[in-house]
Formats: sequence, C-alpha cells, structure tokens
Amino acid sequence: MDPKSLGTTTPERLGAAVQGASAQKDVQKNSCRGSFEAHRCRGGWPARECGPEELPGAARGLRDVLDLPEGGARPPAASSIASDVRQLAEKYGKELAACGALSAELSAYVAFAEALSAALAEAVAGRGAAAVPAELYAHGAGAGMLCYPSAFLRELGERLAGYDWAAAPGADLLGQAYRQIVQKEVRKKFGEFYTPDWIIRLILWRALHLLVRGRLPDRALPHSDAEADREVVELIDEHYRSRGAVPSFVDPTCGSFAFGVRYIDALIRWRQEKGRMSPAELAEEVLASVAGIEVNPVAAAAAKANYLLQLYRLLGGARLPRRPDPPILNLDLLRLERPPRRFDLVAGNLPWINVSALPADRREAAKDSARRLGVLPPGPAAGKMDLSVPLFAAALTRLAESGGVVALMVPATIFRGVHGARWRELLARHHLAEVWDLTGVKPFDDAEGQPGIVFLRK
Repeated sequence: MDPKSLGTTTPERLGAAVQGASAQKDVQKNSCRGSFEAHRCRGGWPARECGPEELPGAARGLRDVLDLPEGGARPPAASSIASDVRQLAEKYGKELAACGALSAELSAYVAFAEALSAALAEAVAGRGAAAVPAELYAHGAGAGMLCYPSAFLRELGERLAGYDWAAAPGADLLGQAYRQIVQKEVRKKFGEFYTPDWIIRLILWRALHLLVRGRLPDRALPHSDAEADREVVELIDEHYRSRGAVPSFVDPTCGSFAFGVRYIDALIRWRQEKGRMSPAELAEEVLASVAGIEVNPVAAAAAKANYLLQLYRLLGGARLPRRPDPPILNLDLLRLERPPRRFDLVAGNLPWINVSALPADRREAAKDSARRLGVLPPGPAAGKMDLSVPLFAAALTRLAESGGVVALMVPATIFRGVHGARWRELLARHHLAEVWDLTGVKPFDDAEGQPGIVFLRK
C-alpha cells in the first residue's frame, strides 16, 4: 500500500482497507483496526476527513501488522513464556550479553516484559495489541523502543504477536515464568521467596475482613477458594458503598506483583458481579489506588507487565484516553521518606535476608533506617538483623493510612529472640489483630526458615 496514493482517504475507506487486508491475511481484525486507530484524526473519527499528512503513519502501521507471520494466537502461559525467553537467550546470547550486566536469560526476560508492557499500554490506549509487536518485527531497533539488537527484537515481536493476551488468567504469569528461568539458588541468595497463591488469597481475605468489618473472619480458613473469592467481592462492595471508593492497596516489596495481580483480579470480579463502575472507570480507579514498590529492576519490569495485563483484561476492549503508566515504583522502600499517598491495605511478602549478607554500604544503610524507625536490635544483635524488620516498620509508618490494615509476611524467627525485640515493641503500639506462625506448614520448601504473617490495624 503506497501512502501517497491515499490522498484524503476518509477513516471509513482506510478502515475498509484494514478489514479487506485482514480477510486476505489471517491476522486478528482487531489488531489491524487498532494499528489504524493509533493514527486516527485527533478530532475523533469519523467526524472529519484526515489530511494527507496524517495518513502515512496509519498506512505504515497497517503494513507492519500485515507483515507479521501468519498463525493463530494462543493463550499465554508461564511455561511458554519461559520457553520463549530461553530460546531467545540461547539464540542471541552474545548480543544480549553485550547489552549490559545481566545474563542473557535475564536480559531476554526483561526485554520480553518491557515489550509486553509497551504492547499492552498501547492496546489499553486504543492502538491494538499487535501494534508494538508488529513494529518490532518490521523495524527491530529502528522502532526506537528498546536498546537490543534488531534481529532479537524482530523475533521478540513475532513471539509476542503469537499470544492472545486477552485470554490471560488473573495470575502472576511473569513471576511464574521467572521462577522457571532463574535457578532456585540465585533467588534464595537475594531473599526472593515467591508466595503460594493460597497464602495470597488467605491474606487478602482476612485483611479485607479486618479493614471493612473491623474484625477477622470467624474461621481460620475459608472452606474453598470460591468461597473466599465471593466474600472478597462482598467486602469490596461494602467498602465501596460506605466510602464511595474501592480499598486502596500497596505491596511495599512487590516482586512481580503477585499480591496486586490477585487484588486487581478481585476488583474485576467485583465489577462484573456488582456493576458499580464501567470498565474504564474502574481502570482509572485502579491506576489511582493500586500500587507496588520494588527495588529490583528485573522484578519491577515484570510487575509493570503483570499490572498492564490485568488492566487489559479489565477493560475487555474498552479504552482509556491516554497511555497508562502503572504505579510500580522501582526504588528502595527504605529510601522512600515521603510517599505520594497512604493506603487502606498494605499487603505482601517482605524479602528475607540477614543484613550481614548485604554489601557494606547497604548493610549500614539498612541499620541506619532501622535506627531512625526505632526498630534496630540492641547491641550485637543489630549486626544480625533481618532486612524485613526495617522494611515492615517503613511500610507501617510511611504507607499505611490511619485505620488501615497491614498484612505482611515476615520470617517467623523475628517472633522470638533479641533481634526482633524492638520490632515486637512497634507492633504493640498498634492494634495487633493476630500473628500466624507457619513454621509447621513449611510453605517455602527452599527456605532455611519459614514465614509468619502479621495482621494489624494502624
């Protein structure tokens, strides 16, 4: 298609060309239409004709989509994403190693997450899920999106286009893929213990009971996941009817945002069952009130992709008036002195790592933060403090709204011993609801210690 030949073609005529080309080549119609819509007239369509200067971009986007290899889209799964990343790393290992300090597999993983984020952000803004993969496939590094070799980016675009992202589950896909890519020993070294989904459901269920009804549920465990899901929907609805908003949420050390993904999935079910908001209205509410903080840039890239994937599910074809920017802050919580807001619900799984295992500068910074937060263990115990101690104090002090609920996983070892003494004093100054010790349950097979869960109201 020659852009010059389009003249003053109206949106209807170019839209017809999109549909006709889509019928000739087996690609998704919505993706083709979305590529054109990214370049539609700023005055809206079909309210006026596009001038010649606006049509070349539309034709170029259409051509990029049609150039994608044919093939049916498949639902995304963590195993297939991990397989794609491994194959890309194996094929382009030398080129990826030259891009930075990360291993080839981690570089490929980050590139996958960043490209997926770009594709979903454009789709949410109305451009179509295939637009970014098509640009990568057609132009490689010339697309100007990611600093990786062109051949790698072209294949990455092709692989991204092979998924039907609208069929994604309400699950931590990127985190699950990461666990299949990165060896257990490496994750253990950095205190990365990923939370089983049943624990995430349990924490959200009990924390929302405490937040909305002022008390914990009358039983320790729900009878089933389905029962917990139904109660969570009702609790969100009670909060919305009494306060005019859904509970705000932050995971202070979010990893790939597993807790946030589960919470947004609950909000999606709430909207579907109660119909209180349109998809676009709830998407805006989520962007304003659901957040994550993560110091690891690899995990933060995964968290943004997971966040956008849930927004894409939520909207179900509806659009936002702008390209969304997920509130995933890639920074150290201990350095966040003045967060932009406070939250009703602070929930997550804090990293477990003894400060003695940290580099000297980070070790001293953690101890200094603990001192300022009033939780530094006395005497020699300070040198063996767990990093979760100052992180918990920072999350409670700086992120939780007055009356809000903090529900955080910590190593059960700080429930006892002098190294957790000042931390326990901090808990006593608030409304401690309950403490779970999961040492006997052993949900983390690869951890030397086992977790506990603290539920309290600020």
